[in-house]
Amino acid sequence: MKPYQDIPKLTLSFLLICTAILSSAIRGNAQSLSILEEAARESAINFIPRGAQASDGAPEDNTVGVDDDGTRGDCVATAIPLTRLMGHHTPSLYLTTNSHPTFWFYVPYQPEQITSGIFSIQDPAGLKEYWRTRFQFPETGSQSIPGIVSITLPQTEDPLEPDLPYQWFFEFDCPTPDSDSERTSPASINGQVQRVEVNPELEAQLNASNNSVEQAEIYAQEGFWYDVLSQVGQLYLENPQSEAIGELWQNLLQDIGLERVSTEPMIGPIEALNPEDTSE
Repeated sequence: MKPYQDIPKLTLSFLLICTAILSSAIRGNAQSLSILEEAARESAINFIPRGAQASDGAPEDNTVGVDDDGTRGDCVATAIPLTRLMGHHTPSLYLTTNSHPTFWFYVPYQPEQITSGIFSIQDPAGLKEYWRTRFQFPETGSQSIPGIVSITLPQTEDPLEPDLPYQWFFEFDCPTPDSDSERTSPASINGQVQRVEVNPELEAQLNASNNSVEQAEIYAQEGFWYDVLSQVGQLYLENPQSEAIGELWQNLLQDIGLERVSTEPMIGPIEALNPEDTSE
């Protein structure tokens, strides 16, 4: 009977071990967030566009055109227009080290004001389409537009080729306005992206960094805006209640001229419905 008498002891020991592991994991997560928040409070991300003077970390023109690239005027006009957070040629907000980058936008419409949308990546001349997908936004719930959204080139797709400039298009299907007198705004916006291969020196710096805030600072010094934006944006998505990380995100946008969307809600990734035919 001895073995059976030991079962309660074994069960208790197992529960104690599980409790210790869980407590350790919780402390580890809390410590990680604490470290990230401290890094965010102490961070002064100084984005330096490629070609800018090292002594002047700010772009020459902090006013970024956000509504001058639309091609169709069939969405209801909003106080803040459809806005790209990256992809501008000036001030050099179009570089990335990522073979499958993430694209960020502020979408100003209510769910009922747009039916669906299309995101596509093309060559500079618009002769070849590398990727096209249709998407929809959630119609209900707290995670619904208006707000800042992102879409990522899937890992299942071919990577962006280094040193080749691509252009992308973010377009919407909007219902026809109720009257001809109703004000409308551009239903599409476009921009650029160009991948740059990571050199050994930059790779060593990134590997030596302690967290994503430090990585964002490194990317900023090297002029890779897509990577800066995605590092801080993803950090904010994962810690939406953190004031320190929220302020880091807001300051990042304000420093490059995007004050009017810097405090807008962060919605996060939108799901691609299906890859569209990209054959020529």
